[in-house]
Amino acid sequence: MAATTTAGVIGGIGSGVSWMQFGRKEKKQNKMNTVTVCCSSYSSSVTDPYKILKVQPDASESDVRKAFRQLALQYHPDVCRGKDCDVQFHVINEAYVVSYYYL
Repeated sequence: MAATTTAGVIGGIGSGVSWMQFGRKEKKQNKMNTVTVCCSSYSSSVTDPYKILKVQPDASESDVRKAFRQLALQYHPDVCRGKDCDVQFHVINEAYVVSYYYL
């Protein structure tokens, strides 16, 4: 019978829990800095997150957050009644996640 060897990271930005499984035993470890790995089939619609958020690439964290909140309020599906508001809202969220990751 072959032994099972698996290792991975659970969570995203700010998550500190990872798991490892060797054989049938499971061990949890807390880590401060984790790396998020996504599969190669994931395609992001964000080409330039700073351009979408309308901030400079050297903008501070508070400037990025302020720009995101302003655009999110403008394009939120409950507020905006346009045809593509939900798509634009999704793109703004992705741009924020990508730009926040690189701050």
